Order: sequence, then structure tokens, then C-alpha cells
Amino acid sequence: MTAEIAVINKSAVALAADSKVTLSRGGKQKTYDTVDKLFSISKTEPVGAMIYGNAEFMRFPWETILKEYRRRDPRKKFDTVFLWAENLFEFLLGFFPFKEDDEDFAALSIVEAWLQHYWETCARASQGPDQFKANYIAEIKAAISELKKLDDFLTDDEWTAFQKRLAPKLEAALKRGFLSQFGDIIEDLRTFAELTIYGRPIPRQVHPVWS
Repeated sequence: MTAEIAVINKSAVALAADSKVTLSRGGKQKTYDTVDKLFSISKTEPVGAMIYGNAEFMRFPWETILKEYRRRDPRKKFDTVFLWAENLFEFLLGFFPFKEDDEDFAALSIVEAWLQHYWETCARASQGPDQFKANYIAEIKAAISELKKLDDFLTDDEWTAFQKRLAPKLEAALKRGFLSQFGDIIEDLRTFAELTIYGRPIPRQVHPVWS
């Protein structure tokens, strides 16, 4: 759980964040209690960035990325926070020559994280394996309905090329671990996974549809 606060008045903005972060690798999680989440991204301007939700981007720590962003042009200046955000986004697109394997890993990690999130949510609220499975299936179907309403994150051409390359890895991922018991809804899992990548952002909340 991340706690972040922004307080603003007529003369200043104050930012604060906790120091706990959870990293996931292959379905396993490890928590660290002394991680920085708040960074200055300029040597001369009062602008900062806070990390939320994931400590890494494309297997790079956010701390490394943000410090490199500041190092490359420490005296840059923009008139609004929105322009800072646009510039940082442009930096993320080209600061490192990512390989296709990096893109695939990132996409599969996103899918895995959300499937695991729904798993944990349903497990806490279910009594017995039958109820759990029914709840999990209902949650996946509800998420699919939400995702279909969102704007596309990738263009059709980008998705066609990406899907062709990713399909074998995605198929294997959806049949291993805790997902192996959901073979009867493999089509729904595949649809959910593809929409999570193609139609991001994912819904921010899990709304129980089975209570």
C-alpha cells in the first residue's frame, strides 16, 4: 500500500510519500521499507515526481530513470506541470534502446499483476474453492466489460505486430501456476489479457460483482 500526499496553498505545494514498496518477480513479491518515492526532477525549478503503483519501468528502477532525466538537462524549464509531464513521457519513449523481450516482459508482467490482484481479492472474500472459482470468473468477466469501454492504448498496427509476437508467450503464461485451474475460461483470460495491454489503462478499482 502506498500513501502519498500533496498539499497546496497560495504560496507553495508540499509533497510527501511513504517509503515502502513491493516488487514482483514471477508471481513472487518482496517488500522493501526504505525506498525513495519522491524525487526532484530539476536542479533549478521546484518540480518533483512521486512514484505510485510500481517501483520499476521496463525493469529499470524509477529512481534511476528520474535521476537520469534530471541529469541530462538539469536546467530545463516549462511553464506548467502538464508540460513537464509531456516532456518526461517523451523521455521515457527513448531514454534506452529497449529490446522486444523487454516489451514482452513488461506486457506479461502487467497481465500477471492484475490477474494476481483479482485472485487475492477473491480469495479474501470467498469461502471454499467452489465459491472462489465462481467469484474469480465473475470478476474477470466484469473487468472485460469495463476494459472494452476504454480508449485503445495502442494503434491497430502496433497491436497487430505486438500480438503476433506475444501470442505464444501469453498462451503459456495463461496455462501455468494458479491459472491452470481455469482452463474452462481460457478464452476469457486471453481476452482480459489482450485488453489489459491493448486497451489500457486498466480499471483502477476492483468492484465485487459477486457479493
